[in-house]
Amino acid sequence: MQKYQPRGNRTYYLEIVSIVLANQVTDIATHNIKDFANVTEINVHPI
Repeated sequence: MQKYQPRGNRTYYLEIVSIVLANQVTDIATHNIKDFANVTEINVHPI
């Protein structure tokens, strides 16, 4: 979280990223790929 310094609703997307990483998942699929655009720790795929 400190790396990205989220504001507002962005904190929810980074919470998803932290859950994904905690479960050793490296890829997610979403309709909102722009919300994860700056996140380099996971691979984001459009649905």
